[in-house]
Amino acid sequence: MERPLLVYDGDCGFCVRWIERWRRKTGGHVDYAPYQQVGARFPDVGPEQYRRSVWLFEPDGRCSRAAEAVVRALAAGRGAGARLPLLLYRFLPGARPAMERAYAFVAAHRAGLLRVDQLLVGRDVVCPEWRGSRTLFRVALALVGLIAFLSLWVQLDGLAGSRGIAPAAPWLEAWGQRGVTWWELPTVAWLDASDGGLHRLCGAGVLVSALLLLDVAPALCALLLWALYLSLIHVCNVFLQFQWDSLLVECCLLAAVVLPWRLRPARLARRPDAPPGALGRALLWWLLFRFMFESGVVKLTQDGNGAWHDLSALSYHYMTQPLPNPLSWFVWRLPLWAHEASVVGTLAIEIGAPFLILGPRRLRQLGCLLLVALQVGIAATGNYGFFNLLTITLCLTLLDDQALASIGRRLRLRRRPAAKAAPAAPAAPAAAAGASCSLEAPGVLPPWTPERREPALQRGAAALYAAVALLVGLAQIHDAVAPAGRFPVAAVSWLEARLGPFLSFNGYGLFRTMTLTRPEILVQGSADGETWVDYEFRDKPDRLDERPSWVQPHMPRLDWRLWFEALAWEGATSPPRPYQPHDWFASFLERLREGEPAVVGLLAFDPFEGRPPQAVRALLYEYRFANADERARSGAWWTRQRIYPSALTLSR
Repeated sequence: MERPLLVYDGDCGFCVRWIERWRRKTGGHVDYAPYQQVGARFPDVGPEQYRRSVWLFEPDGRCSRAAEAVVRALAAGRGAGARLPLLLYRFLPGARPAMERAYAFVAAHRAGLLRVDQLLVGRDVVCPEWRGSRTLFRVALALVGLIAFLSLWVQLDGLAGSRGIAPAAPWLEAWGQRGVTWWELPTVAWLDASDGGLHRLCGAGVLVSALLLLDVAPALCALLLWALYLSLIHVCNVFLQFQWDSLLVECCLLAAVVLPWRLRPARLARRPDAPPGALGRALLWWLLFRFMFESGVVKLTQDGNGAWHDLSALSYHYMTQPLPNPLSWFVWRLPLWAHEASVVGTLAIEIGAPFLILGPRRLRQLGCLLLVALQVGIAATGNYGFFNLLTITLCLTLLDDQALASIGRRLRLRRRPAAKAAPAAPAAPAAAAGASCSLEAPGVLPPWTPERREPALQRGAAALYAAVALLVGLAQIHDAVAPAGRFPVAAVSWLEARLGPFLSFNGYGLFRTMTLTRPEILVQGSADGETWVDYEFRDKPDRLDERPSWVQPHMPRLDWRLWFEALAWEGATSPPRPYQPHDWFASFLERLREGEPAVVGLLAFDPFEGRPPQAVRALLYEYRFANADERARSGAWWTRQRIYPSALTLSR
């Protein structure tokens, strides 16, 4: 006997399921066989003893049973922490009897625990595969990247070009004169921040996203996407400072750790990829957990106006969100109890569903369903660019290949005509292993086939990334749960600050304070200083009779930024006081006064047909949805009233 041999009861379905899991941990370092096949080799142990517990026979003649056999078998593996259970068993006071009692309890209740196991994990014994899940993640991330770069590219000249609202080149030059280093402001635009350089960044992002979609050098492409989008975030300044921009950067860097490091597509590669590692999968789930849990818990711990606590938040949200869509008006009209129930459901999903990620297979699938349903609901009632698609991309990593195949089969069956059902086969006993566990013969596992592992360098990078992500993530969760407290390990705060410019370990918290009103900035121009004409925007509310638009997954950056500027201006209305606009907004008005084509091109149309106006001004109104009677009388979607007495005016 060259290797330890763990002998189990092949007629026990519960035993077979756990033997397969242990075999995955120990690889080819331990052999496994049912006593029905090899029991005759060990005559000192009878069938009744095998039915009560597993037995481990080692090459040196040593034999052990029950909990001791399990921990000794696991210790023969080569994974991280493989020997920890054995060390605890041998040296921790009280651990040995506690483990043996736990094993005896499980052994005495195997039939019931098998049903629970099948309910939570599924009926298959063989552990799920994740290759298809990884492919789906790659494809979805590539599509999101493609959308993000294309959406920004068509707006780039007006936002950050040399004649845009916030030109990148002089902004970078100013930071350089202050002695800011590459580490403090990581962007390849330091090399070339001209209009051509910025367009090359966007073009490269589109090209690399397409290559990632085609499975060409997937890990390298993900790393390049990280560098390119991070660079654009820093040079586009306020227009790319949204949480999903940071989330995309973090996802791309994580994808470089998870996806295969090769150049050719998988179908042309010389050898198949190593299966996805458990650590990479755990890192994706940890990111999803942090993003959703932090976004939910800050609504309770950092609720600035109490709207989440009194369950009224969503009675405002559909009207006051940055860019409503046509469904927003209809959902806004739902009765108050429906909005209150939606708040309870939102908080329950955002705070509770992430913990399902930590559970067994079917609980993870339930968590995926709940989280995806939440994202679909958000996307159906508002325009949030690629945010919902990116979050769903992370959610889909919770589904293994078997789950994806099952979904595919269900979808195909719905498209086909219903076939006559075959007679159902008689059910197998609950404790039987073969029929209930998808094995060719009761108790006999498929032959063990060693699998390639990811390259050592990639595993090392994943381990380093995991250490940082765990420490920084715990600090961010602490800040979300207890914002007034201080994380006990000061070094973690230092590390988080040092890594902050790279946007790769971010804290999250969407809509922690619900906006209760909708201030809107109305921009007007005049050719003579007396008659004023409205500038109309592509997507934000302007005309009262204009229906809210569908725009996602495109992200109109100027329209979004104006929503925040209006909120800041609203703060100067109570009590009334002079308002000092942000630099970018003052620059926007100046570019309109100059008739700059790149900036005017961000709007729906130019009322002055390319001629610079004599003056430009901005007015602040409060908008609200028209109620059903108002809409029936006038056909208007909105009503408004002016809430700031004076206008911000620029004239020649």
